[in-house]
Amino acid sequence: MALGGYVSKKKTGVRRISDSRLSRLWSHAVKVKYGRCPITGQTDGLQSHHIIPKGRQNRFCIRWNIRNGVPLSDAAHRMLHDGDIDVQKKLIEYVEDRGDKDYLMEIKNMLKHEFLQHIGMCESEYRKMLLDELKQIIVEYS
Repeated sequence: MALGGYVSKKKTGVRRISDSRLSRLWSHAVKVKYGRCPITGQTDGLQSHHIIPKGRQNRFCIRWNIRNGVPLSDAAHRMLHDGDIDVQKKLIEYVEDRGDKDYLMEIKNMLKHEFLQHIGMCESEYRKMLLDELKQIIVEYS
């Protein structure tokens, strides 16, 4: 997987890291870092799932955060989206065991400007930091 990720903005001349590039890197990083489905134990054919769903993310602060991801097998992913209570409970336990639940709850409702202020960065700095962090995870865990 190529680890680039810049897109030129013709009007401003500013290079911006694209949403789609961050999404692809995020998905790959989730799979290589966590490595197995916590529901089935499967290690092949994994899909990256947002713990806090994208549909509820009207803020960008958590979308590409590695802690908001979990690798799921195709079957577990389907069961989760079909509302299987046992799978939902196992996923919650997994996130709690990983130590990410409180952190995700803390930042999930922050507005974009609040989050950027919280971390002390502008959006372009945050995107660059994410790109570098996701690339590092992929290299470290591959």
